[in-house]
Amino acid sequence: MRQKFIFSLAIFILMICFGCEKNSDDSSVDLAANSTGVYSGTWVIVGTGQVAGTCEVVKASGTSVNLVMTAGGQSIPTLPGVKLSDGGSGIIKISYTDSSGTLNGTIQNKSLSFTIKAGTITETFSGTKP
Repeated sequence: MRQKFIFSLAIFILMICFGCEKNSDDSSVDLAANSTGVYSGTWVIVGTGQVAGTCEVVKASGTSVNLVMTAGGQSIPTLPGVKLSDGGSGIIKISYTDSSGTLNGTIQNKSLSFTIKAGTITETFSGTKP
């Protein structure tokens, strides 16, 4: 139970570090349409452990989404304005950068995976949607 609390707290602190900066792109390409949905999977914090969680991808524009996340049953602050780009071969790349850290990953078919790096903390999420 204590490990789950520490894990959730670490994720919460990491997401606070990302702030609320919103990146907008009014491009006519709609990469978000096939990306939206709730992905269920596993969060891993390097050196701490893993816990079940979700990541809901919510369309913000055709080329950006908001990530609504939970880890171990705990809500994590929404990460707004995550950029989408065409990676070719059915792969959609996702990315977000601010002064506190980065998020990079991919969405392909019904699978989502990304890595968050903020200072010395590295987290990964891998999940699928129905």
